[in-house]
Amino acid sequence: MKKILFLVSALFLIFSCTDPQNTENTPNSNGLLNNNNDYLVFERIHPKCVGEHCVEAFKLTLNKLYEDSVDDKQYHSYNFSITLSDEKHQQTKDILNSFPTQLFDESDGKITNTIGLYDQPIIVVRTFINNKKRFWVIDTDNHPDYLKSFIKAINLKINNLQS
Repeated sequence: MKKILFLVSALFLIFSCTDPQNTENTPNSNGLLNNNNDYLVFERIHPKCVGEHCVEAFKLTLNKLYEDSVDDKQYHSYNFSITLSDEKHQQTKDILNSFPTQLFDESDGKITNTIGLYDQPIIVVRTFINNKKRFWVIDTDNHPDYLKSFIKAINLKINNLQS
C-alpha cells in the first residue's frame, strides 16, 4: 500500500509540473516590458494628411517616453530624440496594460488587407522584447475585435500627448 501511495504521489508531482512556455516574445509577471532595453513604439498615421499632426510616433520604455522628430509616413524611419517629461511617461505607461498579447500570435506586417484603401488612420505598433523585434500595421476601421480597446487606448494617449 505504501508503494502504491508513493507511486501515485510521484506521478502526481511529475504530471503537475508544466514545461516552461516560450517566453521569447511574451510579457513576464512585471508586464509587457521586461528590462530597460525593451520598448513599445506606437504610431498613428493619417495617410492623406499634410502637416505636423499627420504622423505621431512615440517610444515607451520602462523609464522613459520619447517622441519621434522625423514624422515619416513610411513608418520605418524614426528619430526618438525628444525625451518627454516624467509626468507624460507616467500618464502613458498604462497603455502597456492594454496591449493584447494575442497580437504576438499574428504575423509581422499588416493585420488586414484594406490598409491604405481609404483615408482612415493607420496604427503602427513595434515591440522590442527579449532582443526580438516585432511590428504590426493595423487598420483602424477593419481589424479583429481583440484590438478595439488597444486602438482606442493608443488614440487616446496620442491625443493627450499632442495637447
